[in-house]
Amino acid sequence: MATVNVTTANTFEQWRVKTNEIGTALGNTAEVTVSDIGATSIVAALKAHQGIVVGSVTVAGSTMTGNLVFNDNAKVILGTSSDGLEIYHDGSNSYIAETGTGGLKITAAQADFSGNVDVDGTLEADVITVNGVTLDETIQDSIGTMLSGNTETGIAVTYDDTDNEIDFALATTQTTITSLKNAALVIGRDADNDIDFATDNVIFFRTAGADQIKLIDGVLQPITDSDVDLGNTTQRFKNAWVDSITVTGEVDAASLDISGNADIDGTLEADAITLGGVAITSHIHSTVGAMVAGNTESGIAIVYQGSDNTFDFDVNDPTITLTGDITGAGTMTNLGSFSIATTRTAGSTDTSDIADDAITQAKIADNSVGNGQMLDNAINTAELVNGSVTEVKVANDAISRAKLKDEVVLTITNSAGSVVKTMYGAGS
Repeated sequence: MATVNVTTANTFEQWRVKTNEIGTALGNTAEVTVSDIGATSIVAALKAHQGIVVGSVTVAGSTMTGNLVFNDNAKVILGTSSDGLEIYHDGSNSYIAETGTGGLKITAAQADFSGNVDVDGTLEADVITVNGVTLDETIQDSIGTMLSGNTETGIAVTYDDTDNEIDFALATTQTTITSLKNAALVIGRDADNDIDFATDNVIFFRTAGADQIKLIDGVLQPITDSDVDLGNTTQRFKNAWVDSITVTGEVDAASLDISGNADIDGTLEADAITLGGVAITSHIHSTVGAMVAGNTESGIAIVYQGSDNTFDFDVNDPTITLTGDITGAGTMTNLGSFSIATTRTAGSTDTSDIADDAITQAKIADNSVGNGQMLDNAINTAELVNGSVTEVKVANDAISRAKLKDEVVLTITNSAGSVVKTMYGAGS
């Protein structure tokens, strides 16, 4: 296609020649309409066409000094066919489309986008920066800020910008974990000290490298018999509520408070026992004291002394009175010895009251036996042996000379004139 350049400096002849050239180049001008070039007349169209011709791009290449306007959906196609690079505007958006089999490559020292960039596919770059900061550093700083400013409970997350690492530190106290389950779960410090859930329906508690106790259905029991203590002498459990206790050894307790009954089949031994807060000794004292103090016996009074926990037994002081031939009275004080002064009734003693040999010489006062003390015929010959009172009536040596009143001496001599016997009697 030939190029026709028409300028205002051309002469009429030049204009005519070029007009012919235009006509030749354009063909039939009758076919040119106003709407084809946006003019209001053929002359204006020609002028406009002249301007187009002046600014037309040659095949060999031209330099654009003005705008090249394409209508909507009018595409600039770069390539040897329609499958090259397309640049166009559809009335709403602008497009740069690679319609061939290759890729769209932008080669520049720097590409600046004043707006947003929407990549539907993969964005690949040797280096990506955000506001002058590398993408890696931007991501690290952003995530580090997010984590360091977390408000979660039980964990602290800190971004260390010096080495671009995130430090996760669990709190020593966890309050947000609601479930922790595993069929082979073991929790502990090490293999020697842990809680083992690995066996179904059994929880093992392990210390010092050995299982100590286990919790099974309804039972918390030691692994080895008589091996695990419940507390010690310095660290004790505070209270225990159990339905019953069975022990094979001794029960040591500073105090034992039983709200119900206590049934002891063996021996109960205690340093001290109280009932209702009162020592059992005092309780016994008070109980027995009340029993004894309220007695209805006669002749004895019993008083319990709470001050010294003793009983005072006070026997009534009896008075003994003698009646009859012998009379007298006396009072016995505190069951002690006592005496009774007696009086014999005059004439109350006769011979039947005096036993044989009852009156000895010691009982007869000197000069107390005379004729007046002897009944007439009281002593007959049957009573005399060799002129003496028989032994039946008078005890040996019962009456001596000293006892005789108005002593009479009877001397018996033999034929030779010698005194055979001397007898003493009462009389005149």
